[in-house]
Amino acid sequence: MSLDDNDHWQRWTARLLAVLAADPSDQLAWADEHRVTTAAVADDAGFVLQLAEGMVERGTLDPGALHDLRTIDRLFG
Repeated sequence: MSLDDNDHWQRWTARLLAVLAADPSDQLAWADEHRVTTAAVADDAGFVLQLAEGMVERGTLDPGALHDLRTIDRLFG
């Protein structure tokens, strides 16, 4: 899987953002079910921002999405 596989990474990003948008109790249930730590989710948020920046450079993601993703990354930072 290369970092240029936009469809895969867009789906992966959407799933992560869906988890982040969920109610805290649902987030905890998801993390428990998938055995994921909070630190791993925070790391993934940073990775999503890097992916999104590359997608914007390649013209496969609207640049307006970066503002919100940068805000999420700062919150996790």
